[in-house]
Amino acid sequence: MGNAGAIDWRELADRCGYDGPDDLWLRALRALCSTDDDEADFDDPWAFIGDNIESLGWSDVASLVALITNREAVPEHREALVDVLTRAATGTGDVVPFGYPAASTLAEAKAIAAGEREPGPGWEADVQRVRQQRFLIRVDAYYDVAEVLPDLLPLLADDDLSVRRGVANLVGCFPEKAGIVLPSLRARLDVETVPGVLATVAVSAAMLVHATDPTDATLADALTGLLTAESPTLRGGAAVALARLRGPDVPPAAVDELLVWAARPKSARYTAFDLAEAAVCCLRMCEVPADRALPVLVESLPRLDFSQGLNLARPLLEYTFPDGPIEKGQPFDALTPTQRWVMRAVAAARNLWAAGNFDDIMAEYGLPASAVKTEGEPEPFQAWVTLGQQNTTITERGVGQGAFLLRVGMEHADHVTRIKKRVDDRLHEEWSSTYEDGESFLDFLDTLFDAYIAEFRTQFPGTQVQVRKRNRLELSVLEGPPTFVAPVGTPG
Repeated sequence: MGNAGAIDWRELADRCGYDGPDDLWLRALRALCSTDDDEADFDDPWAFIGDNIESLGWSDVASLVALITNREAVPEHREALVDVLTRAATGTGDVVPFGYPAASTLAEAKAIAAGEREPGPGWEADVQRVRQQRFLIRVDAYYDVAEVLPDLLPLLADDDLSVRRGVANLVGCFPEKAGIVLPSLRARLDVETVPGVLATVAVSAAMLVHATDPTDATLADALTGLLTAESPTLRGGAAVALARLRGPDVPPAAVDELLVWAARPKSARYTAFDLAEAAVCCLRMCEVPADRALPVLVESLPRLDFSQGLNLARPLLEYTFPDGPIEKGQPFDALTPTQRWVMRAVAAARNLWAAGNFDDIMAEYGLPASAVKTEGEPEPFQAWVTLGQQNTTITERGVGQGAFLLRVGMEHADHVTRIKKRVDDRLHEEWSSTYEDGESFLDFLDTLFDAYIAEFRTQFPGTQVQVRKRNRLELSVLEGPPTFVAPVGTPG
């Protein structure tokens, strides 16, 4: 903090369109470094820095790297510092599994800097300029971090597994530095023992190999062997890495793993990226058939937050409408049975509509653009699918271990969705804190299934339920309001 006075914080904030108090960043940094809780006037300085780092960039990457590499300076914050460095360089979104688009990002930055990029339609010019300035700052930070990669690579062997994992994720974002980074990642593949860290190393190596030498078969051969690992996290990471390397030529075992992970809740506990979201993105990359992919994607809809929904929206719509967008205003009844099934599930998953970005993606496919009700008017999307007016059956079919198979009359869909989400959230929280790679996954499934059954009986007292448990759960309601049966045949 000795050099803090040399920075013009107001000028930095103005340049980035940040209109907070002049000293807010300085106060956050001081709170971060303080050992006196009474002196710190921020409840959570990491939250502030993490939320704003992409907008303001980082003016001194070298100092940040020095804090990370110095194990004694702020030992309890090194993992978070790696995350801040990653956000400053690449933004807040995951780059897995596609890799960071360094070349196109630099080309866009040059066009903006040269004044060749005009504000986009629908944006006020000053708002667009602020966004462009933030983008340029992030590009500067990206290339600043690229220059200090040699200082970060030794941390792939750090004693702190969280630091190893974060650095492995960060160094995979620099394809132009693959010649420096790949030897270290390959060496780490041979000695890393923690499954989540090894999975992150594998994916970063795969992204760099794909960007620089996609014909290199040695890495793919090594990753194929990991598909039989005992750890589900490691198998999932290997599947994502192989998807990036081989696309539709991945082994069938990799496709099976992708489907298992795509059906899970958000899962960024063991890897530095969200393995479940990465698996969703890989389904199209690997050309997984729609009859296998769509049931998994639809089954996951109720438990996604809006940011996860944005990542799932495009692959879901690409599978649902393989011929591209439909004609705007097309009647719902003109859709195929599978398309109607998916659209009803989307309408029921109200959690997806929390941000306007989801509306935008739906509109790109000719679909009604909003599920937000205008006063005095019906909700456009739900009115289109006539949700609640038809007694059509919706089927959610899961693929792989842990799938919950459900068929329910549409008049009960919202209620059952709420039950499922509540159980999913509770079990995911429990799983994140108790389930480790060494535990029997079948034992965990047994716990999950028992919780579903208990929650169902709580919500529908007096309902007689026939239960079958194998590597999946089937509930058949013998008497009661909704009808649950094991799904048969084509969805819809």
